[in-house]
Amino acid sequence: MRPPRPASIALATLLFLWPAAAAPGAPTPASLDTRALNAALDRANAHAGALVLDADTGETLYERAPDDAFTPASVRKLFSMSAVLYTLGAGYWFSTDVTGPTPDANGHVPRLTLSGIGDPSLTPATLDDLARQLRARGVRTVGAVTVNDAAFTRGGWTPPDGTSVAPVTLERDDNEGFMPTTDDAALAAGRAFRRALQAAGVRVTGTVARGAARLGHGLATTRSAPLRTLVARTLRPSDNIYAEQLLARLGMNVNASAPSSAQRALDWERRFLTRAGVNLTGVRFVDASGLSDADRATPRAVTQLLQYTYATAPGGTPAGRPAYLRGTNPFIEALPRAGTGTATPEAQARGGTLATRLRGLDVRAKTGTLIGASALAGYVRTPSGRILTFAVMMDRSPGPARDLRDVQDAFVRALANTP
Repeated sequence: MRPPRPASIALATLLFLWPAAAAPGAPTPASLDTRALNAALDRANAHAGALVLDADTGETLYERAPDDAFTPASVRKLFSMSAVLYTLGAGYWFSTDVTGPTPDANGHVPRLTLSGIGDPSLTPATLDDLARQLRARGVRTVGAVTVNDAAFTRGGWTPPDGTSVAPVTLERDDNEGFMPTTDDAALAAGRAFRRALQAAGVRVTGTVARGAARLGHGLATTRSAPLRTLVARTLRPSDNIYAEQLLARLGMNVNASAPSSAQRALDWERRFLTRAGVNLTGVRFVDASGLSDADRATPRAVTQLLQYTYATAPGGTPAGRPAYLRGTNPFIEALPRAGTGTATPEAQARGGTLATRLRGLDVRAKTGTLIGASALAGYVRTPSGRILTFAVMMDRSPGPARDLRDVQDAFVRALANTP
């Protein structure tokens, strides 16, 4: 899937920065209850800041320390995932491929190479599918299995939680957003592929090793779900390893023409944020997920990004209020949604980390929590239909995270009471 041309992003950014009138059908602006907002933030035993904008006009409605730098925790994922989605495109997909010589008359292949470009959703079932494809092509025995890990610079992407990020790696199997650390994620995937081959009736006689791809034919391939789905799987449950894997892909350049490294990926992200009109003063990122307490972001940078993603859909097409109300903006639809409950897996998946918070409100926002820090940023729709963009951020807190979340919820409820 071809990503949007930089010119289209630049044009969309120019339109976004042009002085805005209220969108057709948007409610007449009304004053916020600043006393209630101040009271909510005053309850925080923490360094606290917030910024609230009218999503349709860009008018600043409330601010407190909007240019202070805060530890964003997982709100940091808004930056990394928007960079990936808007650069590669909502329909982009990852392929994982098997190459090798054509099977001989006895169905023997001396070597197979398993190659990928960072699909975070690769599972044993996916490897089973690849193995069945090989069996259907007449492969009966295999010598060596090589896992091609050249797409990411070895040692060039080391998330702060210690997990392994690799171009071929299996999806983590827990619900906490962390993948159990392995000595080598690529080798673990290669061993799982060998087991899949054997289960499919293909005997493997050699070893599994890392290495570069050799010349050969395409023998089997699989593709991931579209990127819009992978980004939702990242943002809603706040999946850290998905975030690291997806931003690592961005470091390969748009056309996957160079090995990825952390610095290259962060450079691509910064280019996107600059084109989107985000003021990066005080912003510093060292990972993709927000797990590092060295990350910094300002309420202004967060809301500027959210204004861009509200006004512009991936591909550079105008979005705004119509797309928000119709549910057709892929980035906004990937956000956790408040109060969906936990009665069914579908509701929990749709609500993500907001499933049990802010019930009864139309809130689509990203949560973030680390020890001593918590943030919430996104959109809230008022009873009159007005859409507000907000970021509330807190750090340096000696108290429990639930106290900070209570402050955030009180702040957003005060916003939701705006006429």
